[in-house]
Amino acid sequence: MGLALLLALGLPIGLALLRWLEPEQKFSSTILLAPMTGLLCLMLLIASSVILFGGFAISSCFFLILIAEICSFRFLLKAPFTFEIDDSFLKQKMTRISIALVVILSLFPIYLFKVPNGVDWIGFSSLTNLYSTTGGTQIPSPNIGYWTYPPAFPATAALLQVALNLPASDAVHLLGRISLMFLLLALMGLAQRWDAGVETLIAIALGFGLFVKVHDSGYPTLVSQFIVIMGLLILTSKKENRIILGLLILFGALIHPSGSLILAALVLSEIILNKYNHGVFRKEDYVLLGFFIAVVLLALILSPEGIAVQSEYGWQGGSPLILFAGPLLLALAAWSSWQLKEQKTSRLLSVWILILWLMTFIHFLAGFESFSILSLISLSLYSMGVYAFHIPFALAAGIFLAQVPEKKELPQFLPRAATVLAFTFLLIGQSALLLLSNHQEMLLKNNGDDAIIEHLESLPEGAIIYTEQTHWGFIIEAPKNVHLTSYPNLGLLTEEYSIQDAATSAIRSDDGIALKNMGIKYALSSPMSLLGANLIESKWWQILAEENGAKLWQLSNNSSQEQRGFASAPQQNDCIDECTWRPDPWKDHRWWNHQQLGDNRAFLSKGGVSWEVPLLENMQSKAGSIELFFDAPQGLELTFHVNGQFIEQNTNGGFETIRMDIGAFEDHLIFTVETENGGRRWLNPRGLTERGAPLFDIDGVTIHYVEVRQVGMIQTIN
Repeated sequence: MGLALLLALGLPIGLALLRWLEPEQKFSSTILLAPMTGLLCLMLLIASSVILFGGFAISSCFFLILIAEICSFRFLLKAPFTFEIDDSFLKQKMTRISIALVVILSLFPIYLFKVPNGVDWIGFSSLTNLYSTTGGTQIPSPNIGYWTYPPAFPATAALLQVALNLPASDAVHLLGRISLMFLLLALMGLAQRWDAGVETLIAIALGFGLFVKVHDSGYPTLVSQFIVIMGLLILTSKKENRIILGLLILFGALIHPSGSLILAALVLSEIILNKYNHGVFRKEDYVLLGFFIAVVLLALILSPEGIAVQSEYGWQGGSPLILFAGPLLLALAAWSSWQLKEQKTSRLLSVWILILWLMTFIHFLAGFESFSILSLISLSLYSMGVYAFHIPFALAAGIFLAQVPEKKELPQFLPRAATVLAFTFLLIGQSALLLLSNHQEMLLKNNGDDAIIEHLESLPEGAIIYTEQTHWGFIIEAPKNVHLTSYPNLGLLTEEYSIQDAATSAIRSDDGIALKNMGIKYALSSPMSLLGANLIESKWWQILAEENGAKLWQLSNNSSQEQRGFASAPQQNDCIDECTWRPDPWKDHRWWNHQQLGDNRAFLSKGGVSWEVPLLENMQSKAGSIELFFDAPQGLELTFHVNGQFIEQNTNGGFETIRMDIGAFEDHLIFTVETENGGRRWLNPRGLTERGAPLFDIDGVTIHYVEVRQVGMIQTIN
């Protein structure tokens, strides 16, 4: 339904724009470019409605879209059809196979994963839900502030959320995946003007950048490449409409500034080449200069102060470029630049790539954050080594592969070898995704985090709930009767008042009086966090509800005289034989620590681990419960022993718990965790992100901690 809605709204506008830009374009190119062009126009129209009307409203969005569609239909009815509909390219077997693969591989993860992978989708979904419910980007109470983020992607996702009655995360995931599909089809259509449509798709399958970006939920960055495709289309057409190019650079920032910067580099490349070939600047180049000045002035207005120039994985023009663009694709693009150096298009792509590479040096300017415009540019080009080179490399390599049969001095097996490698990479990639779908512990949310939200509806109107300032602590669609303390850090965040830091300090010092003065009477903890391990040892907090390790806590009126619970975990000297001592992959995202839990965890693919802990004197001989917190893929057999008692459980996948009730605690506890059926190999994406996991990992159980509590720490919601 989402795909049909986007095509129905955007396709007429996209067709009209393409016909106006280049009336004599091939039918195959037009039909492949039209979905992306239409979605680009839709996003810019929706973003414009947010700006013009001071917020998101579905009626104002449809008003602008209706006007654009009426104008498009009038133009299409008047403009004569000059392209050949009987296009042999679309009849070729490889063309049909390529299009089918693009559609299937782009949309398959929607059905494979219940929520997107990565972390960025949390922020986009939060903003999407705010647009659909409040129309603005104000930080919800009790905090005061607002987000400044390009509105095109989240506002378009909000339109899908409202029109199709979807959860915000589903709307974001759907729009991101459809955008990837449209982008790949458009790249194929663009390359077909050099008769290299299939070859360019083969080349893009030799790299990883755009696929990694969409898998990591960097959707606005991906969509910003729409304007890059449009810029290439205009620069290589007969009209070369400079005003449209300038508008794309200016308004492309409504999607994401990275697209505007990459397109500006492309336009600069064309101007440099023209000056080199003809020795003069053209009048239309001064038009583009005016747009450049407007963009710089806008950037100066929006530039953040005091934000450091930042990067990811080190210098973006070094190893990240080689890794994510792919060594094979990089080699083909370099070879293409040399072999086709006499061709205009090849020279344009070569200079463009060089300028993009020089732009990566901005990440060497750490410490110059006093120049706020440098901060904005660095934020816009954050992780550019992952995605910025994929399209220019693929175009250069695709054009080269298409011309190999005509050049007898080149290896004639090269196109076929590239095709075999591309299909091999696609097969490996999809197999890795299938295996990854069984590893729910890689996701930011689990069943307990989702289920505990239902209990919030029973809380009093206006209740303030402490939630963690981390990805699993953000609730995208909270009930209207409650207020949350945490919110995502997205784009340029302006905070006028935040309760989070003071509340966190009060919880860490176990200061219930300070929390009451702030109006905070409740807290949520996720099984992914260590907040629960701290609250279980507090003398102020009681458990109201729990769902698969996620807990809703209530602040008591008075503190207890005795500690009634604690957390314990195996230490490195307990992890012997078949136990592996591993870094916790989420350690850099945790705001909570615990004295018994460091940055490493015991990992078991088979065998077991045991450790002993003395019990608090006031808990001895009393009844209570013990709960083991762990994460694992689906289908492992786990046995949990405590002082002779044991319980068995088959893992369901993700962060889980096993709970055991104890009639009377002894003076010490001996915990043993054993697992079976582990050891199967899978491709762990954490192995590429320096989080301590091997790339070719094995299935196993990661033990986080054991929670011990006596009876009386849980009460029901009134």
